[in-house]
Amino acid sequence: MRLSDYLKLGKNNFLRNGFKTLSPIIIITLAIIVFNMVTGFFTSITDSMNNTVIKNDSLKFIEVIATPDKTMDIHSFENIKRIEGVASTFPKVQSFVGLEHDQDKITTNLIGVDNKAVHFFTSGKKDVIKEDEIILNSGLTTKIKEGDSVKVNYTIKVKEGEGIRKLKDAKISTLYNQFYINSFPEDISLATIDYVESLNAEFVGLSLEDYRKNLTYEFGTVIVKDVEDITKVAKKIEDMGYDTNYSLKSSQSIPMVAKIIIAIGGIVIALLLVFSGISIASIISQSLRGRYKEIGIMRAVGYERNHLIKLFAVEVLYISLISFVLSTSLSFILIKVISYFMNQSNLSNFQFNVTMDIKQVVISFILIIFVSFISSFRPIMKASSTSIIEIIRGNAS
Repeated sequence: MRLSDYLKLGKNNFLRNGFKTLSPIIIITLAIIVFNMVTGFFTSITDSMNNTVIKNDSLKFIEVIATPDKTMDIHSFENIKRIEGVASTFPKVQSFVGLEHDQDKITTNLIGVDNKAVHFFTSGKKDVIKEDEIILNSGLTTKIKEGDSVKVNYTIKVKEGEGIRKLKDAKISTLYNQFYINSFPEDISLATIDYVESLNAEFVGLSLEDYRKNLTYEFGTVIVKDVEDITKVAKKIEDMGYDTNYSLKSSQSIPMVAKIIIAIGGIVIALLLVFSGISIASIISQSLRGRYKEIGIMRAVGYERNHLIKLFAVEVLYISLISFVLSTSLSFILIKVISYFMNQSNLSNFQFNVTMDIKQVVISFILIIFVSFISSFRPIMKASSTSIIEIIRGNAS
C-alpha cells in the first residue's frame, strides 16, 4: 500500500469515531498547554531576575516604613544617612499637580527628592534640581521639552470640602525615564523637597515653617551606594525600629514560588498525560473491537499484520497532530495574553516576557507522540495479531 492509501483510510476511520476522539484530544491539549505555561513562566522569572539584577537601578532603593512604635521625622532621616553605605535618604512627600505649557496640559505626581538622589533617578543625566525646576517624566508627554517654562496647577483649600486652583511658575530642567520603584506611582516627576512641601503647606493654608512643625512621615526612601550593601543597610534600619521593603527582599521568595508552581504544574501535567493516554487507549480499543469483522475481511483479502499496524497508527497520528496544532496555537495565544496583562499590571519590578520557544514546541510534539503511541500500542498490536479463525469464531476480545 502507498502512504496516501494509509492516510486516506486512516482519515476515514478517524472521522468514523466522531466525537469519541474529542476526549483524548481535549485532555492531551490541556496537558501541553499547562506544560508550555509552566515552562514559559519559569523561564521568564529566570530571565527577568538575571536582567533585573544586572540593569535595574531600583535595586538600590529601600522603602522605609514607620511603625506604631517608631515614627519618622526629619531627624530620623539624618540618623539613617549616617549608616555606612547610604548614598541618600529623604521622606516620601508628593503632590498631585497639573502642568500647563501653551495648549498642552498633563498631570503628574510630583515627588520631592534629595539632591544627592537626583542622579540615581536620571541615570547620571542630572545631579541637581533647583528650587523652581522640575525633572519631568518622559512617559507623560512628548510635547513638553527640556528648558520649557510651565505653569504648575495645584489646589489650595479654602474651607473643608472646598478649594481653588492656583498656578505657580516652574521650568523643566530635564526629562527622565521612570523605572519601577516599590510603592511609587507610575507617573512621578521630580522636584525639591522644599518645593513639594510648600505646595502641601499652601493646600492646608500654612506657611512652610508652620507646616513642618511636628511633621512626621509615614514613608521614606533610602538609596544605597552599592547594591551589595542593601541587605546590610536594611538590617541596620530595621534595628532602628522601622520596617523596610526593597526589590531584592521582595524577590527572595520568587525562586520558592517558582519551584512550587513547577511542582504543582508537573503533577497536573503528569495526571493529564496519564488520563489522555488512558482515554486514547480506550478509544482505540473500542474502535478496534467494533471493527473485528472488518479486520477479518481485510486479513482475508491479503492485508498483512504490518499493514494493519500502519493503518491503525495513522489513526493515532491524526489524534496526535490535531492535539499538537490545538495545544501549540492555544498556548501561544494564552502566553501572549498573560504576558501582556502581567506587564501592564506593574505588580513588580520584573519585566515578564513569557514566551514559547522552538524547544517547547519540539518537546510538546514529542510528548504528544510518545503518549499517543505508547497508550495505543497494546490494543493496536492485539488487533493486528488476531487471526482470521478467531474473528470468525467470535473469540476476539
